[in-house]
Amino acid sequence: TSGITETSQGTNTNILRYINDNERRETTEYFTDEIPYNKIKSFLSCDILLFNFIAGYDVSIKTLKKIRSHTQATIFLDVHSMVLKKKNAERAYSTVNDWEAWIQFVDIIQMNIQELYYFTGRMFSKEKPDEAILFLLQKGLKMVLITSGGSGVYLGYKGVVFFFNQKYSSVVKDTTGCGDIFSSSFLIRYLYTKDPFISCDYANCVSGMATVETGIEKCFLSNKAFPALPKFYSRSGNWGSP
Repeated sequence: TSGITETSQGTNTNILRYINDNERRETTEYFTDEIPYNKIKSFLSCDILLFNFIAGYDVSIKTLKKIRSHTQATIFLDVHSMVLKKKNAERAYSTVNDWEAWIQFVDIIQMNIQELYYFTGRMFSKEKPDEAILFLLQKGLKMVLITSGGSGVYLGYKGVVFFFNQKYSSVVKDTTGCGDIFSSSFLIRYLYTKDPFISCDYANCVSGMATVETGIEKCFLSNKAFPALPKFYSRSGNWGSP
């Protein structure tokens, strides 16, 4: 919590209007200011730095470049609101013209299928986004994570695309926050194992499980659910649970 700072203006304020379990309309009433380098520099010794774009301009490319030049940390970018612009008070999808400049400072990138199209501006089959994922890997990214809702998640790694089926797609109640849950779960597991396959499978299970509850109930998932999560073999040679 040492990195949490309070602002007099408050934090980002969003209103979500649910159309169905998997679709919602987002209206933003207030955005916080861009985060400057001096509020990040004390954390450059961390193993991993996660940049999760909420407002869409949370960190500038100039700041990210400076961070990259002063840290050995793995930099993880969750695209999310980078492809959302404010339009008539609502958030509307928009392309990212300078996306190639951004990814040169990033190791791992995450987005969903729709965000993949708007981020790269490349046409591809939503049922088979392999070409777009390989294209991103060729640009120098170490890993590409593409979530596809109830279907599962794609992992692009070392020139190959892998797919992990979603086990909880039949009981979806609310998908809000599942991308955030995926990235945090992936990184927690990756810090422990350094294995992208174990980490992706774990994050896929945890984020899928989060869809079975709504609102704050996501934070209080029944203990009965967690034995369903697989146990993983760490590189140290010990079995470990999540």
